[in-house]
Amino acid sequence: MRVSSRPETGATITNPVIPGFFPDPSVCRVGEDYYLACSSFEYFPGVPLLHSRDLVHWTQIGNVLDRPGQLRLPLDSPSSGGVYAPTLRHHDGRFWLVVTNVSGGGNLLVTATDPAGPWSDPVPLPGVPGIDPDLAWDDDGTCWCTVAGVGQVRLDPHTGRTLGPHRRIWSGSPGAKAPEAPHLYRIGDHWYLLIAEGGTERGHGVSVARARTPDGPFEPCPANPVLTHRGTDHPVQNTGHADLVQGPDGSWWMVLLGVRPGGGTPGWHVLGRETFLAPVDWVDGWPVVGEVAPAAPAPPWPLRPCPSGSSRTCTYLPGVPLSSAGSRGGDAPWLGRGGAVVPGPRGRTAGGGQPREAAPPAPGGSTRPHVTFARPEGVGDAGRGDGTRGRVVAAAVSMVLGLGLVVGAATGSWLAGDASGAGGRSAYTAAAGLWHSVPVDRLFPPTVTGRGAGPGGADRTWTRIAVAPDGGCADAFDPLLRQVLAPVGCSRLLRATYTDATQSYVTTGGLLFTTADPAAMRALDTRFEKEGLGRRTDLLPRPYAAAGTAAAGSGDRRRASWTVSVLTDAPVVVYAVSGWADGRTVAVPQPAAEAAATGATTAPAQAGHGNEAKGLADRVERGLRTTAASPSERPS
Repeated sequence: MRVSSRPETGATITNPVIPGFFPDPSVCRVGEDYYLACSSFEYFPGVPLLHSRDLVHWTQIGNVLDRPGQLRLPLDSPSSGGVYAPTLRHHDGRFWLVVTNVSGGGNLLVTATDPAGPWSDPVPLPGVPGIDPDLAWDDDGTCWCTVAGVGQVRLDPHTGRTLGPHRRIWSGSPGAKAPEAPHLYRIGDHWYLLIAEGGTERGHGVSVARARTPDGPFEPCPANPVLTHRGTDHPVQNTGHADLVQGPDGSWWMVLLGVRPGGGTPGWHVLGRETFLAPVDWVDGWPVVGEVAPAAPAPPWPLRPCPSGSSRTCTYLPGVPLSSAGSRGGDAPWLGRGGAVVPGPRGRTAGGGQPREAAPPAPGGSTRPHVTFARPEGVGDAGRGDGTRGRVVAAAVSMVLGLGLVVGAATGSWLAGDASGAGGRSAYTAAAGLWHSVPVDRLFPPTVTGRGAGPGGADRTWTRIAVAPDGGCADAFDPLLRQVLAPVGCSRLLRATYTDATQSYVTTGGLLFTTADPAAMRALDTRFEKEGLGRRTDLLPRPYAAAGTAAAGSGDRRRASWTVSVLTDAPVVVYAVSGWADGRTVAVPQPAAEAAATGATTAPAQAGHGNEAKGLADRVERGLRTTAASPSERPS
C-alpha cells in the first residue's frame, strides 16, 4: 500500500537547496522550524548550523563548535581531517548534537536550548567507538547511540558514559562497503535504521532496515538501496548520507549529500558535496525516495524566502551573504586551520589550497562574554590538592577574583602564602573584608570557562544561576561540620550556585569569612589534615537550592561530591558541593579529590561530580593568582 500525504502542487524547487560545501546533512524539526547541521572537517569554527521555515530556503545562524575550548584542530590537520558527520536532534526541550573529531578527541556531544548558541562544552564519549554517531531515545528515555559499522550502545548523554556493551546490529546490504552514517527513527510501530553505504563516491547509496525494538533484530528493505545514482549518467552523483524529517502536514522528506560533476571521466566537482532535498513516500511500510533532480517537486506549503529578499540567498558566516542561485559559489570565507581565513569559493578541489593567515574573531563574538582563567608563569600548586597545609581553594574560592581591588605588597604576600610580617598581617586583615569591598560579580563570576577541567580533559563551562543573600552560617553545613568550624567563628557567609552547560549538574560554592586569627586558622587546617575531616561523609556543606532555578530540587540526599579547604593566610574557609540537577539521589557521596582522581570508578567519579567542584576551583584559583601578579590591572 502506498501512503503519501504530499499533494501534487506542480511547483518545483531548485536543487541543491544548500549549494556549495555543505556535506553530511542532519536535520530536525521543532514546530514550524527546521534546523540542519553539516560536517566542517579541518576548518574552524566547526559544524555550520542552518535554519529554514520551508526546507528550501536556508540561513546559517551560527556554528556549533565556535570556541577553541570546544574544538581543537592541529595546525597541520590534513584535508578531510577534523569534524565528521554530525547528528542533530531535539529531545526533552534541548538540542543535542553528536559528532566525531577524527583529528583529536573522538566522539563528543554538545547541547543547547537555542540552536543559534551558545552550545555547551563537549561531553566526551570515550566508550563510543568509530565515527558518524547518531542519537535516538525510546519511550522509557533510554538513549541509543548508533555508529558507523553499524554498531550500537546505550548511552547516558549527560555524562557520556556508555551503559552495557557495544554490539553490531546490522551489516548493511550484502557486498556493499562502508556501512556508515546511521540514523535511527521511531515511525509508527517500527524502528527504522537508515544508513549510507558504498563509500561517499560514485557508489554511494542509502539503504534502510526496520525492527520492532531499537536494538533489533533488523529486517532489511527488499528494495535496498532505496536511493543511489551509481552506474548512471544522472547530473547529481554520489547521493547518500541522508536524514529524514517529517513536515507539519505529515509528509516525509529526505536531505542528503550529492555532487554535480563536470568534465570527462572521472569528473570533478569544485563546489564539493552539497545538500539536496527529495520527497519520500511510504509503500508497504518502507520509504520510497523521489527523484533527486536539479528541478524537484516543491513541498506542499508556502515557501518562505530568506529575509534578504532573494529567493535563494542565505548566510554562510554571520553577516557574510552567500551568492544567489545563479553563481552558486561566491567568495564567502571560511575560518580555517588554526583560525586562518580560506577565501572562496566555498567548495574546494581535491588539491585544496593554502589558507591565508589571518587573526580569527573572538570566540563567540561580543554577545557571549565569558571568563577564561589562565595560569600565570611561575605559579605552582603549592598548598593545593596534595593534602598539605596552606592549600588554597578547593572550589568556589574562586570567588576572590576581585583581588584587583586589593593592591600593593599586601596582596602579593597573601597570594604567595606568606602571612608572616607586617605585609602578611596586613594582607590577612584586608582579606577579612573582601566580602563587603568586592562586587558580587567579581567574587562569583557569572560565567567561568575551564580548559581541560572535565573528565578526560574535556573543557567545561559553569554558569552562575543564583547568588545567596550574604548572611550567617546556621543552615549551610551539616551539624557536625558546623561544630568543627565553630572555633574560627562566622563573620559572613557568601554562596553561589552554578550549573554546567548541559544543566545536568548543580554546584554550590561557598566562602566563609571567619573571625579567627592566623593561629586559629592554622590549628583548624591541621585538624582537617590529621583527622581526615575533609573525607568524612558526615561533614558536608549543604547546597544553596535557589527556587526557580535548576538547583531548586537539590538537597542533602542529592549531594554527590564536595570539597572543604581551610586557608591559613586568610580568615577564609572555602567549599563546594556538587549534585544532580534532575533530582537523582546519591547513596554515598565522595570527596572531590578522590572522585576526580584518574581511575576512580565510583558513581560520583563516573558521573564527573568531582571534576565539577575541583575544576571550578582550579580555574578561579589561577585567576586569583593572575590578579595578584598584575595588581594594577582589573579583571575583565
